[in-house]
Formats: sequence, C-alpha cells, structure tokens
Amino acid sequence: MRIVTAEQMREIDRQTIDGTASAAGVRSSLELMEHAAEAVARAVQELYPAAKRVVVVCGRGNNGGDGIGAARKLAERGCAVTIVATSDQQGSSADAQEMWKRAAGLSSGEPKRGDEIEIIGYSGRAQLTALLADRDVVVDALLGTGARLPLAGEYLEIVGAVNACGKPVIAVDLPSGADADDASDGDYTRANAVVTFTAPKRWHAFSKKAEVPTLIAQIGSPKALIETIACGEEAFEMITSADIPHEFFTRAVDSNKGSYGHVLVVGGSQGKAGAPAMSAMAALRSGAGLATVAAPGAVAATVAGFSPELMTETLDGRDAESVGERALAAVEALAKGKSVVAVGPGLGRAPGTEAFVQGLVRRSEIPIVLDADGLNAFEGGAALLRERRAELVITPHPGEMARLTGLSVAEIQSRRIEVAQRFAREQRCTVVLKGWRTVVAFADGEVWINPTGSAALSKGGTGDVLTGMVAAMLAQHSRDPQQALLAAVYLHGYAGEIVAAKMGMQGLLATDLIAAIPQAFLACAAEQKNRDGFANDVWLHRVRG
Repeated sequence: MRIVTAEQMREIDRQTIDGTASAAGVRSSLELMEHAAEAVARAVQELYPAAKRVVVVCGRGNNGGDGIGAARKLAERGCAVTIVATSDQQGSSADAQEMWKRAAGLSSGEPKRGDEIEIIGYSGRAQLTALLADRDVVVDALLGTGARLPLAGEYLEIVGAVNACGKPVIAVDLPSGADADDASDGDYTRANAVVTFTAPKRWHAFSKKAEVPTLIAQIGSPKALIETIACGEEAFEMITSADIPHEFFTRAVDSNKGSYGHVLVVGGSQGKAGAPAMSAMAALRSGAGLATVAAPGAVAATVAGFSPELMTETLDGRDAESVGERALAAVEALAKGKSVVAVGPGLGRAPGTEAFVQGLVRRSEIPIVLDADGLNAFEGGAALLRERRAELVITPHPGEMARLTGLSVAEIQSRRIEVAQRFAREQRCTVVLKGWRTVVAFADGEVWINPTGSAALSKGGTGDVLTGMVAAMLAQHSRDPQQALLAAVYLHGYAGEIVAAKMGMQGLLATDLIAAIPQAFLACAAEQKNRDGFANDVWLHRVRG
C-alpha cells in the first residue's frame, strides 16, 4: 500500500472529487466525508464494543467534520455521544458545516436516549477533564493533515486534557498535533488507535509514536490514482496483510510435501549449531515441504537432535568444526533438486569459510538467501555479489550492512531507506534491512516498509528465523517471489507481536517465535476473511492475543 505525503493526499482527494477518478459511488467531497465518518464509527465499535458513552472533540476543519459525522453514526447505533466543539467553529469548512446540520437533527440539547447527541462548546481544561472522566472512549477529531503546528491555545489545552484522561483515544486521520510528513516527536494526542483514510502518511509509517493499531479506510479513491500521484524516487509502500495473496494461506487437496519446496540451510560451526537448526525449523513452520541442514561434521549431530523433522548432511568430514572451501562441491551437489539455499546462520568466520561462501554465491543455480556470516564473507567486497547466476536476497542487520557498505552503523540507521535502495540497485539483489520498520528494497528501486514486529525481537536467533521464513516462502511461491518475500517479512514481525502479547517484551525467545509462526498465518488469513466487516477497510496489523 503506497505511503503518501500530505500534499499528495490533498491532490488524491481533489482528483477523486472532480468526478473523473471517483470510485465506490463517490461523487462529492461530502460523500468522502460520510465514508470517512462511517469508518471511524465502525472502528470505535470494533475496538471498544462495550463503549456506550463517547466524547468526540472536534476542530473546525474537515477532520472535525469526519468526527461530527462519526458522532452522528455512533448515536444512531445507540451510543450516548457528546461533541466538544472548539471556539473557532464559525470558520468551519462547508462540508463540516453540513455535518453540523446533520448532527443537530439528532440533538435535543439535553440527551436522555442513546440516539441523541449533546453538543457543547469548549470552555476550559477543567470542564473537559470532568466530562472525560465519565466517558468510555474519546474520538480525537481536532486536527488533521492541514493543521498549523506546533499546537497552541485551546488546541494545546484540549490535547493535554485528552492525554491525561486515562481513557482510550481513537484519532481521526492523525493524532492532533502530529505532522503527516514528519516522524519527529512533539505535542500531540497519544492515541490508542488511529483511523486514517485512503493511504498511510509518512507519520503512520515512520513515527515511533505510531506503534498502535492503525486502520486505513478506503473511502473512494482508486488505487491507480494513488499510485499515479504518489510516484517517483521516494514512492514507498507499506506491507499490509492485504498484500499477501490469499492462495498463500490455502493448499490444494491433492498436494504433497514435494509441492512446497525443499530448503537447504548451510551453516553452523562449533558452538553455533542452534542457528541453522532454527532457520530450518522456521522454514518448516512457514510451510516448506522439506528442510535439510548442511553443517560441519562436529555440528551436524547437534542439529539433528534439535527436532526429528530436520534432515542433516555432514560437510568437510566427520570431525570438522567449520565449513571450508573444500565443502563447495558437496554443497553444489546437495543443492541439486532443492528449491532455495539459505547460507550463513551460525557459519562462523574460520579460514576458508569466506572463499566457500563467495564460491557458492557465484555458482549457485537456485535462489540464495544470504545472512549473518554469509554476509560477512563479502565485507570489503560487496561488488562480488553481482558475480552470480541466481536470484539473491540478503537479510542484514545494521551492523552487517555497515560492513558491506563501509558506512558506520549510525549512518545506516539515519538513512535506512536510501542505503538499502542504493545497495539493492548497485548489487542487483533484494535487501531486507532488519530493524525497527524493516526496509525491503528490490533491484528495480521499489521499496517497502514493514510495520509489524517490535523490540521484543531484539534477541539472538530471531534473524535466523527470518532467514528460514524467507527461504520457505520463496521455495513455495517461486512464481511470485516479491510477494513471497514481503509475506515472510510481515509474518515474521506478526509472529513476534503475538509472542510479545502473551509473554511480554523481555521474554521472547527465537524458539517461541518459531512456534508462533502458524498463529501468524492463521491471524492474517482471518483478517482477510473478516475484512468484509469493514467493507474495503484494511488493517495494517493487529495482534491476536
């Protein structure tokens, strides 16, 4: 799903409204607002089904109009709704004024039934604080993408009162005070959930304060129009569950293990047997039909004891403790009939290992997933990655990316998208730059941002799990490698969220992550199946605890 700037969003709305690009029956800006209001009302009821008393704080712009419309729809559904209006409502947009008229038709000024709306003017923080104390949910519809920042006056007071109330807050479009194009911190509503429209803005994608459920409501703008306007060098995509093909969650009734690929994992060294074993188990949990680990002789037996489902092959003799250049011919022979080879987990950096990895990448006939010490084999020689025959996916963390590029980790982190995009183009490979908001950059310059995952994944072994998942998805879906890769990255983060929701941020282990992979598949499949409940709305991600 394309990420847009505030200016691009205004142009998308304009061209949708002019009638030439409209969809879903949209013929006017007022209809767009009605669709947005419906999405907000549905989100309130989906997230907080027990909420019966709702406060909507409204500014004068279209964001306020969305909130007023949502208030009316919630009242029609039986909620007792109070609208708190700012003092500048005389300058409301034409659509917002129409929403006021429609809301007033329900308001008797003294609400006693669930189908009425109380409308009051803001008269100070003490008034709002007292009101919020007696309500279930707050809808923040003060300011949207066109707000003048930083906050001041009564807007700053209202945001302060909302943040201090301790009640769940759902923000309309953006938390009031947030800059759509800027992920930096500031004074804005600390929302528990956000409902935005048409496409995510840069704040949703890159702000560290955006780690809350975010609903993107499709209110009438065609996807083709969004992609036409939000294009160019800095046109980035956000991975959502909607980007995972439905067939990734289904299987033919007459299929067998051979239908889903055979992953070969090459890795392991003395003391690091767990890494390739976890990669292979993650591959099996992600749907691969078979997984084999090729490891040094002293390590292979330990890998085999990890799980009875794993097959192993011994490299460099029975007593070898690392993989050397002599193993190249053996691995090439093992790769025949395999679907994907994952190289690097636990491999180590013993003499001869670097030459082995470089030779395998150069000569492999099947797709390669390169991670960990497989990447370190190209330190100072990244150009060698171009000397290959097969598709290549690399999955570096910032430290490994620094060694590949010669940049510092600080430089990598400050320019994550730029660095990943440039490296993918120059080396003609796919880069999965791990970390918060993992970046997936393809050789053609296309970039995707992953919203799933959390700091719970900051634990040894979770990268090995990702390597196995990427290899498995490529093995199963070789005709659609881009979608397979995006699915692997998204589901890896999702599995981490599921574990963290059950066990907390500190306790996650890589083996817990492997166990949660099937749950991530089930949760995403359920989101796709249940999306009809939100019409065309798309969840970026939601944890299923």
